Amino acid sequence: MEWKTSDTISAIAVVISLVSFAFSYLQYRKAQHNEVLRALQGDKESVAYVAYRLGTGEVPKDKRRRAEILTSLVLAAIFTNSDRTRALVHPAVRKMHTRFRDEVRTIVERIEEDFDQYSNQVELQKKGKKHLDELKSILELPHSELQTK
Repeated sequence: MEWKTSDTISAIAVVISLVSFAFSYLQYRKAQHNEVLRALQGDKESVAYVAYRLGTGEVPKDKRRRAEILTSLVLAAIFTNSDRTRALVHPAVRKMHTRFRDEVRTIVERIEEDFDQYSNQVELQKKGKKHLDELKSILELPHSELQTK
């Protein structure tokens, strides 16, 4: 059997199609990831829904993307004022903490360091510090020396 020019063109077309499909799939996954991040920063209903889904589903294997989602989830636990929303966010954070203990602990500690560092320059609302302490209790992490104002 002889290889023809038309066979080469067909092979190149298949390769281009596969590359295009792979690129489209990666773009789709990135768009999904960005939607999750936006929802975790949205209204309380969106935050609750995404937190519930994260608590019952999978998180990205890619460490950078997982860190973004875990950070958004921890921030949602701290800054969401709705008790009902936090009731769905806390179990999700706790589940993520059991799976990714070091990553979640690092995120919480980094946020707490920022709270501590800027507590003199910025009037921290009682709710923010209270929610952080609440989250740390749920995760069984030690509390800081920063006092609630």
